[in-house]
Amino acid sequence: MSLRREIGPCDLLPRGYGLSYRKSYSDLVVCYPFPLNHLVAWAREAWWRMRNFSNPGFVDEQIGEAYDKGHMLGVHDGRARMMRLADANEKIAGADFQRIVNESASDLLARIEKLRKPDTEV
Repeated sequence: MSLRREIGPCDLLPRGYGLSYRKSYSDLVVCYPFPLNHLVAWAREAWWRMRNFSNPGFVDEQIGEAYDKGHMLGVHDGRARMMRLADANEKIAGADFQRIVNESASDLLARIEKLRKPDTEV
């Protein structure tokens, strides 16, 4: 008979059992009888730290550096895209502006009136 119980997301804790730890890649929680659950949680945390890291801050530094690098790459990529978009919009707007300036006032008024009148031809 095992003291360990794995509890799913909607299950209730058995009477006398306490949460010890969550399984890494699943939605399960591992429980042990109280107060053994605290001892198991502490031992598992100590084992994990000794197994994976000699320097506890090492992971935090690596995660921070990776996040900063990804953030800055995103910022630079976003700025480059915005500049390309601004250049394209400026070219389009510049061409429209030149076309409008070169048209005479009577041509513009005729175009506006044409847009205002509904198309009566069927």
